[in-house]
Amino acid sequence: KIIHSDSERLAQLIDDILDLSKIESGKLRLDLKPCAIEHIVKKVIAGLDKQSGNKSIEIQVDIPSNLPDVSADEVKIAQVLLNLIDNAVKYNREEGSVVISGREKNGFIQIDISDTGVGISEKDMPRIFERFYRVDKARSRELGGTGLGLSIVKHIITAHQGEISVQSVLGQGSTFSFTIPKA
Repeated sequence: KIIHSDSERLAQLIDDILDLSKIESGKLRLDLKPCAIEHIVKKVIAGLDKQSGNKSIEIQVDIPSNLPDVSADEVKIAQVLLNLIDNAVKYNREEGSVVISGREKNGFIQIDISDTGVGISEKDMPRIFERFYRVDKARSRELGGTGLGLSIVKHIITAHQGEISVQSVLGQGSTFSFTIPKA
């Protein structure tokens, strides 16, 4: 969601801080159920049609239909996907692309979100999951964001007993990967 006004920015910051507080204090309750990750991805993408269309970003889903279900809190995993896919669109170039792929890996399902965007420098990559850390502060403010999204994402994935990582080349794009257990 693109945040335009100062009041929208403040409201989003408060929501993000409350989410992060709950997660960090151990009060986050997960409603784990078997879910089809492809279904969650498609619902999230449907909500991003306007943003991706504004920049002519092509979003592709490459998740095999026979991929096993994950054991997940669907709402929280949708929040993870929304944050990562929204970032992939926001920090992409005009007429770029985003590819969401999935595969089975050692008892987990791995989801990769790759973009053709601006990328992240090597010096910034170790810190991007920290609270309030922003790679490009001016651009983040312009596009709307609180600097908490990736920290929240990391905590949600960790709460699911998964892992998250990033690979990126400045000027060429990034791939965020996370794992969650199979159902």
